[in-house]
Amino acid sequence: MTDDAEQKLDAPKIQPPSDALTRPSVIRTKEDEAIWSKMQEPHKLGEHESATHIGLTPKVIADMQKKGQASKLGFFDSKAEEALAALQKPQVEQTLIASNITPPLPNLEQKTQYSDIQTDSPVPEPEAIMVQNPGDKLRPGYQGIRNPALGTDIVRVATPPDIGHPLAGKEISIIGRIPEAAWKESASLFPELTSNGFTKERSALVMKSILANELRHYDLFDQADDTHVQMLGSPISKSDRLAEDATLGYAQISVNGVRKLSQEFPQVKEYLTKHGYPPGQELKALTDPKIAPILIAGNMAHTAKMYEHHGIPVTEQSLAYGFNPDISFSREDKNHAKPLTPKAVRHLEREGKHADKVLLPTESVLQTSPHVANIQHWLDWFNKNGNE
Repeated sequence: MTDDAEQKLDAPKIQPPSDALTRPSVIRTKEDEAIWSKMQEPHKLGEHESATHIGLTPKVIADMQKKGQASKLGFFDSKAEEALAALQKPQVEQTLIASNITPPLPNLEQKTQYSDIQTDSPVPEPEAIMVQNPGDKLRPGYQGIRNPALGTDIVRVATPPDIGHPLAGKEISIIGRIPEAAWKESASLFPELTSNGFTKERSALVMKSILANELRHYDLFDQADDTHVQMLGSPISKSDRLAEDATLGYAQISVNGVRKLSQEFPQVKEYLTKHGYPPGQELKALTDPKIAPILIAGNMAHTAKMYEHHGIPVTEQSLAYGFNPDISFSREDKNHAKPLTPKAVRHLEREGKHADKVLLPTESVLQTSPHVANIQHWLDWFNKNGNE
């Protein structure tokens, strides 16, 4: 606000009345008073006359008086005499006129018989009000509490549930139900990982991060396929997909994928057989959460072999990318100078152009990949929190 705006307006000056205004006349002398009284005599009413009689002839008024109808209008208050009598009584004898019932005083003994409103819902501690709900970002979830005094529920809403991804927010609890021994045993079965400096603990960390990301992005279409398998024994039939190529279960690997891993790595076949899933039972194996670690570890070992063959460094990020390659190059980009995300590819295809998926990632590909960024988030989370 400027200084000019802060200045106050001068108060308006009172102007004296104009001499041209005519002042009303007043009665100044007794002669004026006599003239005024003379002028008002025709309008004065008698003791028993009423203003409601104005306009009636004397004859009509006389007839009304004979019938007792021409008296002045009066108001009768049925409580007036009682009130007057009460006011005349001594102070100790007076009662409430408006109500002859004295308002009752609170009964303190009766009041102490009542306790606070009880609730069957426990009130959480302050730190439990917001629930950690790790997704691609840690999200606070719903938490309701009861207000004992009001008897009402108070719900603090931070982020609404992701109805399109039924397992979002449940990633850590699902992973926690898989025995730790399954992670470490699976990680130790593949020299392709250990030879590249991955301890079983480090491999297990990457495996958990991959599974957490798959759970986070498990959508309603994935759920529909799994439900179809449980009810009818096969995924939903689609014209552009073989049933054996449908990705299923928590790890989102296909039946054909399990078969290829079992052929490439005998230890995968042995592990599945030992846990009750011999060859031919791949579909059932995919529905068992405890089998997810060996399938993810086998996938990582396959990727590491391919990278070694082509001279690609085997790192946590490159192994994460290998589980779900998501970067492409336009066919017009001969020098592979501009990595394209899935969103950019969709835009390119709407223009009638084509792009090819990158299987051997460069550093720029890893830095551009949304999938690698998601896995890195989970790696950071597990490094900080463990299996909480």
